[in-house]
Amino acid sequence: MRGILQRIARQAYTRALHYSAFPHQQRNQCISRNAITYASVGLTILTVSDMPGVLCREEKNSQPSYIPRYQELPHRFNSLEDVTERVKEGYATARNKTDRFVKKKMESEGGKTTLILTAVNAAVYALWKIAPSNLMLRHFTSSLESMAKARVWTCVTSNFSHQGIFHFGSNMLLLNNYGQDVADVLGMHRFCLYYGTAGVASTLASLAFRRITRSNYLSLGASGAVAATLWLYACFFPNRRMSILGSEHTVSMQEFAIAFTVIDVAGLLGSAGKIDFAAHLGGALFANVWFQLVREKLLQEQQKRRREERRWNIMSIVSGNTPSSTQKRNP
Repeated sequence: MRGILQRIARQAYTRALHYSAFPHQQRNQCISRNAITYASVGLTILTVSDMPGVLCREEKNSQPSYIPRYQELPHRFNSLEDVTERVKEGYATARNKTDRFVKKKMESEGGKTTLILTAVNAAVYALWKIAPSNLMLRHFTSSLESMAKARVWTCVTSNFSHQGIFHFGSNMLLLNNYGQDVADVLGMHRFCLYYGTAGVASTLASLAFRRITRSNYLSLGASGAVAATLWLYACFFPNRRMSILGSEHTVSMQEFAIAFTVIDVAGLLGSAGKIDFAAHLGGALFANVWFQLVREKLLQEQQKRRREERRWNIMSIVSGNTPSSTQKRNP
């Protein structure tokens, strides 16, 4: 008997929620009256069914088939307090890790550079969540239509634009892993110029491919500029080793960059998914051409820095001061 009454009460309560879920503009007196009626019936039946000995009899040694909701409230409040404490602990841990990450980044010029670029990309990602979509599609994506309407700035803005969290996170992870050492070699201003130019070159390569294949899809993301940064890292440090998915097997950076490019070529020929492989290949081509053009100049600058470091160390030894790591200049 009690189970039947409880089932009727739940149906009445569900019907009350159904009537109360109408938009405010569509509510009327009849709907409000029905919602109140069903809610009252449901609460009355639940209240009466919880009173022992009124509607049914329980055996002395048997457990009640229904536990009133108010008896569970203390346990629920304790669980809520535990959840709150865990959230606070997680927030404190995340904040400490973020502070250490930012502090470590600020110790070098390359870290500052990649941190600034990450912040710019994060700001544009936030705009996608709060700004009108038509505005973002018009000014932060590249397409043949944008070029036809003389929105040439989209060749730059689209390289800082991400709609999905995975797209944004993967690009920023690669940028921070490989861009910091490259920025230490080039310096902040020259790396920012290289990064922006590589992004424009990758966008132009993507537009050319779309023009050839007559496909007018929208493109956005820092993948082209990040691919150029990855390839320049491989040019600067070709013999550095990296593990494959955290395993013991390692490959050189040059081998990794070549494998990355082979995957892009296969994806371009197969037109797999919605990835702009043409932009990746454009960034890789730009990095290799740029490195060959400035290679001699970079070698001369490196030799000059080494001579200055030796002179600095000799002067420190003569003056009686041991050169420390903090006194050395950044490479």
